[in-house]
Amino acid sequence: MKARLGTGGPTEVAAARHDEQLRQLRRDLVEQLWTGMRLIALIGVPVSLSRYFITGWTSVYSVHVGVGLFTLIVAACRRWLPFDVLAIAFLCLLWTVGLPGVVAFGLSASSIWWLVLSSFVASTLYSVRVGVYLALATGLVMGIVGLGFITGSLTPPMDVSRYHAEPTAWMTLLLVTGAFAFLLLKTLGSHQRAVYQLLGRVRVQRDEVRDLYDHAPCGYQSLDAQGRIVKVNLTALRWLGYTEKELLGRAFADVLTAESQLLFSPAFSDFVMGGDTLDLELDLRRKDGSSIPVLLSASALRDSDGRFRMSRATMFDISDRRQLENELRRLARTDALTGLSNRHHFYAEATREIARARRRTLPLSVLLLDADHFKRINDRHGHAAGDQVLQALSGTLREVLREVDLPARLGGEEFAVLLPEVDIEDALAVGERLRDAIEQQQLVLESGATVRFTVSVGVSSLGAADPHIDELLRRADTALYEAKRQGRNRVIAEHPP
Repeated sequence: MKARLGTGGPTEVAAARHDEQLRQLRRDLVEQLWTGMRLIALIGVPVSLSRYFITGWTSVYSVHVGVGLFTLIVAACRRWLPFDVLAIAFLCLLWTVGLPGVVAFGLSASSIWWLVLSSFVASTLYSVRVGVYLALATGLVMGIVGLGFITGSLTPPMDVSRYHAEPTAWMTLLLVTGAFAFLLLKTLGSHQRAVYQLLGRVRVQRDEVRDLYDHAPCGYQSLDAQGRIVKVNLTALRWLGYTEKELLGRAFADVLTAESQLLFSPAFSDFVMGGDTLDLELDLRRKDGSSIPVLLSASALRDSDGRFRMSRATMFDISDRRQLENELRRLARTDALTGLSNRHHFYAEATREIARARRRTLPLSVLLLDADHFKRINDRHGHAAGDQVLQALSGTLREVLREVDLPARLGGEEFAVLLPEVDIEDALAVGERLRDAIEQQQLVLESGATVRFTVSVGVSSLGAADPHIDELLRRADTALYEAKRQGRNRVIAEHPP
C-alpha cells in the first residue's frame, strides 16, 4: 500500500477528524450568525417602514429595508448554501449596513462599529490575516470619508442634526445595534467555548497517541531519504540504550551490525527510489555492543508528486523467535540423549570436511566407537543405566577431543568422531587416549551400583579414491569388528587402499 504524506496513519486520521470538527464549528457559527441577523431583520424592517409615517422616508431607510429583506432570504436558504457563500454574504451585509451609515452621518456614526466588527468576524470565520485585511479596509474607508468631509467634496445626503434629534432614531439604533451586539457576542462566545473544548479533546488525544507511540510494545522510527533517524519512540530507545538526542539525525545503519548493514543499505536505496514497503530481519547493535534481532516493516511517505519524504517503520523484537529457531536447528542436528551431533548432522559436516580436505590437500580421519558388552549392562542394570553409560561416554568424548573435532552418536551404542586435519597415525593416538580415559572411568548409577565399561575403536582415514564418508565409515567399521574379534577394549586402524 502506497502511503502519501498526511494520510494513512492514526495521527493523520485523528488530525483529519479534528479538521472536520473545526469546519463544522465554523459552519455552525455562520448559520447562527444568520439566524441572529434574521431576528434583527424581523425587528428592523417593520421599524424602518413605520418611520415613514413618523419622520418621512429617507434613503437610509431604503437601505435598511433592502438589507433586511436580503437577510431574511439568505437566512431562509442558509442550510443549502455553502459555507463560503454564507460567510462572504455576512461580511458584505455588515459592510452594506455600515458603509452607507458612515457616508450619510460622518465618521462619528455608529455605523463604523459594523465595519470594525466585520474584521473580528472575518478573523473568527477564516483567519487573523483575513481579519487584518478587513481592518485595513475599514481604516482606508474612514480615511477617504474623512478626507472627503474635510475638503468638502463629500457632504451628508440628509440633515444629520434632524436625525440626531429624533428619539425614534436613537431607539431604533439602540434596539437594532444592541440586539445584534448581544446575539453576536453570545454566538461568538458559544463558538469559542466549543473551540476550546475541541482543543482540549485534541490535546488529550494527542497525549494519548504520543503515549501509545512511545510505550508501544514495538519500536517505531522514521527515516529521511538519506537514512537518518528523524523520529524514534521510547521503546526503541530502551532497546538500544541511547537517548533521543543521541539518535536523532544519526544514520540508522550506525545502529546495525555489520551483517545487517550489508543487507539494509541496498534495500533502503531501492525503497527510497520507488518502493512502497520494506520488510527485513535485522540485528540492532546496542550502545553496550550487544545485539537484538528485530523484524523491520516500513512504509514510504511520498508527496503528491511521488517524491520520498520519509519512512515510517515498526520494529518487533524477535529474540524469542530467533531463540526458538536456533533451538529447533540445534534439535534437528542433535541427539536427544547425549547432546552430541546426530547421524544427519554428522554426515552433512563430514561431506563439507571431505570437500575442504580435498581442496586444500589436508588429512582427515574418522573414529568409530562401540561400547563393549553394552547389552550385558542393559540386562543387568536396566535401560536407565545404559542411558547413563552412553551419557558418560559422550562426556568423555567432549573432554578429550578438540573443539574442531565432531563427535556424534550414530545410533544405539555406536559413536563416530570426525577428526579434521588428522592423519591415521595421529588418529590412532586420539583413539587410544579415548579408550584409556573410558577404561579408567567408574560410573556410579542412580541405584548406587558402580559400573566400569570399555570401548572398541576402529580408525580410518581419507584416501584418494574415497568418494564420500560412507567409504571411511565402512573401513572404520571393519577395523572396529577386528578390535572386537581380538578381545575388545582396543584400537585398530584400517588403512586406505
